[in-house]
Amino acid sequence: MEIEQTVNKRKKITRLLLILLIILLSLGCIKYLISKSNKYISENGKSSMGAVVEQIQQTYDLQVSGYYNQLQLVEEFLLHERELSLETDTNKSFFEAWEKESESTLIFLQENGQAISAGGTKMRIDMPSKLLLDLKNGYNIGKLVRLDYDQKKKDGYLVAIPCQEYTINGETYTAIGTVYDHSKLDSMLKLKGYHGKAYLFMLDHDGNITYTNQSGDKYLRNYSLLKHLKAEQAITEEEADLFKKKFDNRESGVALLGKQNPYYLGYCPIESNNTILVCIVAKGVIDNVLRDYQKTVLCTTTLMAGFILLLFAGLFYSISRLSLADQKAEYEKRNNELHLQTMKEMEAVNQKLKKAKNVATEALQTAENANKAKTDFLSNMSHDIRTPMNAIIGYAELASGHLPPIRYSLRQGQSLLL
Repeated sequence: MEIEQTVNKRKKITRLLLILLIILLSLGCIKYLISKSNKYISENGKSSMGAVVEQIQQTYDLQVSGYYNQLQLVEEFLLHERELSLETDTNKSFFEAWEKESESTLIFLQENGQAISAGGTKMRIDMPSKLLLDLKNGYNIGKLVRLDYDQKKKDGYLVAIPCQEYTINGETYTAIGTVYDHSKLDSMLKLKGYHGKAYLFMLDHDGNITYTNQSGDKYLRNYSLLKHLKAEQAITEEEADLFKKKFDNRESGVALLGKQNPYYLGYCPIESNNTILVCIVAKGVIDNVLRDYQKTVLCTTTLMAGFILLLFAGLFYSISRLSLADQKAEYEKRNNELHLQTMKEMEAVNQKLKKAKNVATEALQTAENANKAKTDFLSNMSHDIRTPMNAIIGYAELASGHLPPIRYSLRQGQSLLL
């Protein structure tokens, strides 16, 4: 029993040491992850920014491609008619349904920038001649614009495609466009992880801004992003020239700029409308995002490690309980076997004692019978001897007076009867 208790005690100590080892390893892993966090942030800032730029590019391409596909439906309708009037019921119904479906304003463009809406309102679109030339050369365009009509001004994001000449109310047009509320595109390109601290820009061939998620009248005009960054001393002249070459070559990449206030500048081409996407985010913002990501990973890892430890603890506890139950059953089985064996031995001893008692009783009875037989024998023998001896002694007394030897024998006989 003492050996078994010692073995069980050693098993418990081993389990506790194993659990302690697992806890120490988990803490070591957590400490290692924390020590690697800063290194991860410094090494993955650019790659994280590059992934964000690529995501924005894909989202923008998908959204704007949808706009262009919708305009192609209008183009097919216009080319089928060639000459049409905005006053006919069929045309009005088609254009009204299209605007309702796309939630935008449909316009028809001329080469000089003059336009007319599907409702028949003539307007002037304030956009650079370079974009009008791109339309004429067969490129799709996208640009933040200001519509000027009926002494009103409306800002929006113009998406336009070139097409073959068509006539509306007797005037020739060469492109089709639609103007969206740019807040709709802003919501599509919103970077939730950066909490509104990411600056997005679309640039044309000359580096002028055609779209941004920032508010301000200056972005509606020909406004050069690189000149703005140079004026703010965010980049040097050499860096501006280098980025101009990269934009002209339609390259992609991420650069860490700024010494006092470092920031990441990511850029990539947009093929659907021949522009360049530029995203600017402060380095501290990306570091905080990565740090939050690391905290999330660390928290998740810690929870998983804790969950695994709980599973191990539960497993060890179950095994311990099962082992104790098995040991208890084994002890009960052994006690029962020992009890049965003891009972059998006691029964055998009792049988032997009973048998010995019977033997002793028989021996005692035999001894008593023998003693009684002896007594009876002696009593009978004494009676049988006395009777003739008395006669002999009597005769001896009669003759003792005459014969001396007989007197001596008489004395001996009397002594025997006493």
